[in-house]
Amino acid sequence: MSEEEEEHGEAPPPDQAPPQDAPEEPKQPITVSEMADLLAEEAYRRGIDARVFERQGHPLGKSELRAIEVKWACARFLDLIAPHMPEIRKLLKSQGRKKHGSGER
Repeated sequence: MSEEEEEHGEAPPPDQAPPQDAPEEPKQPITVSEMADLLAEEAYRRGIDARVFERQGHPLGKSELRAIEVKWACARFLDLIAPHMPEIRKLLKSQGRKKHGSGER
């Protein structure tokens, strides 16, 4: 038990907890398809949980159901743009060059 816990008889509140280290950069780049797969799995799992809770008489609220819908939409969107990512990257790079190039005059 720390001195602070001994003085107050309890642990410090969460807002006074020491800051956590920032997550490390991934060893390999994260792909768009990996992001889409993860979101789809999470939405699927939460959808199943929602049905179980509903059968048990504890339906999820509108915000929780909306969160599931948003995860599905994000996964579908990422699946749609994944094949076009090389073109999108080229376009973004060319747009960046145009912005930087026009301001040098």
